[in-house]
Amino acid sequence: MDDVEFEEADVVSMSFKQSDLEQRCVRCVAGGQKCSFTGKLSELKDHLLECGSDE
Repeated sequence: MDDVEFEEADVVSMSFKQSDLEQRCVRCVAGGQKCSFTGKLSELKDHLLECGSDE
């Protein structure tokens, strides 16, 4: 998304509670440039049911 590349040595594994992750802000990439959805991860599943359905 931001064109930043990482070396494998720079990556650290972390554990998160699902409830914490669901509050994170995400962007839809399924609709390509036609979709401007940004919202909580918990809202993404419902969004994907509608994303691109008007094509």
